[in-house]
Amino acid sequence: MAQITHSESTDFNPKFCLLALAFLCFASFFFRLGYLPMIGPDEPRYTEVAREMYERGDWITPQIAGIHWFEKPALTYWLVATGFLVFGVSEESARIPIALFSSVGVFALFWFGRRLFSTRFGYLSAMVLVSSGIWIGFSRAATFDLPLAVSMEIALLAFFCWFRLGNNWFWYICCFGMGLAMLAKGLIGILLPGAIIFLFLLLTRTLGGFFKQPKLLLIGAGIFLLTIATWYLPMFIRHGNEFWQEFFVAHHFQRFLTNKFKHPQPFYFFTIVAILGCLPWSLFLLAEIGTTIKRWRDLLTQPERRLSLFLWLWVIVIVGFFSISTSKLTGYILPVFPAIALLVGERLNHWWQHKPRTLWRWLILLTSVLLFAISIELSVRAEKIPYSGPLLVLGLAAVVGLAAFVSISYLFLRDERPATIALPFGIGLSIIAATLTVMPGYALTESTAQISGTAKDVAKPGERLVFFINTDFSIDFYAPELPLRDARAYPQTYMKSQEIAALLPSQPDKSLLVLSPKRWVKGLEETMLVQPIHDQHDWILVRVTARNPPAQ
Repeated sequence: MAQITHSESTDFNPKFCLLALAFLCFASFFFRLGYLPMIGPDEPRYTEVAREMYERGDWITPQIAGIHWFEKPALTYWLVATGFLVFGVSEESARIPIALFSSVGVFALFWFGRRLFSTRFGYLSAMVLVSSGIWIGFSRAATFDLPLAVSMEIALLAFFCWFRLGNNWFWYICCFGMGLAMLAKGLIGILLPGAIIFLFLLLTRTLGGFFKQPKLLLIGAGIFLLTIATWYLPMFIRHGNEFWQEFFVAHHFQRFLTNKFKHPQPFYFFTIVAILGCLPWSLFLLAEIGTTIKRWRDLLTQPERRLSLFLWLWVIVIVGFFSISTSKLTGYILPVFPAIALLVGERLNHWWQHKPRTLWRWLILLTSVLLFAISIELSVRAEKIPYSGPLLVLGLAAVVGLAAFVSISYLFLRDERPATIALPFGIGLSIIAATLTVMPGYALTESTAQISGTAKDVAKPGERLVFFINTDFSIDFYAPELPLRDARAYPQTYMKSQEIAALLPSQPDKSLLVLSPKRWVKGLEETMLVQPIHDQHDWILVRVTARNPPAQ
C-alpha cells in the first residue's frame, strides 16, 4: 500500500461524492427491498424474534413462538423491531434498518478518508465498499452480520483517528463501537477489535504509552460497559445460568471449537470468501496483496505506512481467527470488507496521482471482460433459470453487458479513471435489473414463504405442522404458530413416517400438516393417508391422517 498524500488541486467535489454515494446506496441496498420474501435459514427466524419483541413490548428476552431463543444478542432484533414500530410489520420494514446501517458504514468510510487524507481517497474507498457483492447481499437481509461489521468498522476507524489526531473523543467512540459490536454478535465484538488494536500498538511500539493513560482507559471501559449493560445485564438478571449456557457456552465456545452446528469448511475457505466477496474489485485486491508482499518490511519500518499496517492487521486477524474455527459461514468475515475497501481505495488513489498506470488499465479491462462473461452466461442460460422468463433474464444480461461496455468505452476513449468511476454505477444498475428480473424467481426456489402462507390459511383449529426429512425456516416468519417445536424452538423434523404417524392420536383433529420435499412424500404414504394441498418448486404441503383411525 502506497503512502497517501494530499492533492487538493485535483480532489473530488464533496457534494458530487455525497450524491453519488447516496444513489449507489439506494440502488444497491434499498431498491425494492421488500420485494423478496424472507430467504435462508436465518432471516425468517431473526425477523420473527424481532416481531415477537415488538408485539410483546419486551425488548430484552428473545423468543420464537414463546420459547426462549438465546442464540444471538439484541442489536439486530432492536433494529428490525424499530422498523416494525415505524413502518409496520413487513419484509421491507425488517430490512430498512439494516440497509440504513450499511449506508452508515459507507458514509463512515467516506468521512474517514476525507477527514484524514482527501475527499478522493474517501470516495474511492466508499465506492468500492458500496459496490462489493458480498456487502450488497448482506445489506439487503435482516441478519446479524452487517450490524456487526458496521459496528466494528466504527470502532476501528475511530481508534485510528484517535491514534492519528489525538482527540480523546475518537477513543470514546471506539469504545462505544465495540459495545455495539458486542450487542451485535457477542464476544467477538470486543475480542477481534481488541486484538487488532493491541497488535497495532505493539508493532508501532506505542503500547506502553497507551497503558500510561489510566483516565482515558477507565472512561472508555465505562462507555463500553454501559453500552453492553443495556441488554446483557437484564438478561443475566432474568435468566442467569440458562442464558450463560445457551448464549456463551453453546453459541460461542462450542460453535468455535466443535462442529456441533454442522458448518465445516476447509482452512482456506475465508481467504477465498475475502477475495471473491469484493467482486468486482477482486483483481484490484489481488494486485494490492502482491504489492504488499513485495514490500512488507515497509509496513513495520515506515511511519507513513501505519494506515497500511492497521488495515492489513484488520484483515489478517479476522480472517485468521475464523479460519481456525471449526464452524465456518460466509458472513463471519463480513467485518473485513471496510478494510479491504480502504486498501483498494488507497491503491486507486495512488494510481490516480501517479504514472505509469499500465496495471490499472489491465485490471479495469479484465474486470469489464469478466462482466461481459457474466452477461454471456446469463444469455446462454436464460431458459434454464427457474421461474424467470427468458426475456427477463436477457434484460438483466443486457444491463450487465452495458455496464461492461461503458467501462471499456471510457477506458479506450478517455482513460482508466472515468472507467473506474463508472464501474460501481454499472453494478448498481445491475442490482436494480436483477431485482426486477431474476430475483422473484430465485425467491420461489429459495423460500417457502408462499407455501407457508397456504399452510396458515388451510390449517384447521388446533392443527399443527411438522417437516419430513428436510426443514425450511421460512415458516418461522410466515406461520410461526403452526409448527410443533423442540425445546430450542426449532420446528420438529422427522426422518421416518412412522414417527409422524405416532403423533396423530394426540392431535385435536387426528391430523397433521406436513411440509416435505416432493421426492420424499411417497414415504409418508406407506403409513398414513396423504392429502396433497399445495406445492411450490421442490416442496409440497400435505395433510396426513391415520390409515385406520381409532373408533370414536
